[in-house]
Amino acid sequence: PAITIPLRSDFNTTVTPKDALGYIPINRAVGLIVTAIMQLSLDAYKAGEVLETKPTLLERPDVETNLPQFLEQTTYCLTGWGNAFWQVFKDNQGRTTGLRVLDPSRVVIDKDSFGFVTGYQYAGKTWTKKDIQHLAIGRLPGTPEGQGPIQLCQAEIRGMLDLRDYSANWFQDSGVPTGILKTD
Repeated sequence: PAITIPLRSDFNTTVTPKDALGYIPINRAVGLIVTAIMQLSLDAYKAGEVLETKPTLLERPDVETNLPQFLEQTTYCLTGWGNAFWQVFKDNQGRTTGLRVLDPSRVVIDKDSFGFVTGYQYAGKTWTKKDIQHLAIGRLPGTPEGQGPIQLCQAEIRGMLDLRDYSANWFQDSGVPTGILKTD
């Protein structure tokens, strides 16, 4: 088999969070952040005093996951995409009863002509701003979308992934080209 050696990286190829997390240093850095956030305890206050009994929403925001898992998913969304979206569940009186972390790669932010958020598209449905809580990091003024570290460092991450792949290919194929060079 011939050795495939890219002569130049295609820096226009987008690095997905999944691609970036496959690189050990990035995976470890994100893992440290996620682990620290998962260990947070959340407290509720009323009139400046800590409540002895926490509201259920702070103990278990999503009925399908526990608090550390909820925080883990939210943190992965923020570090990977720069955005986290929570679907908000309310009771008949309008009180929030639960939250669910949505896949940020499937959420489309609807904006008006001035760039202000008017709603969201997710799973083939249109959602209002009351239905979705949007968290973002790395948000530039005038833009509703956040940018996570992976988006902000695309070129460097692409270079690291290309170097990793090149070196793996080099060692796998013993670095011996499978061609013959001839000259007069």
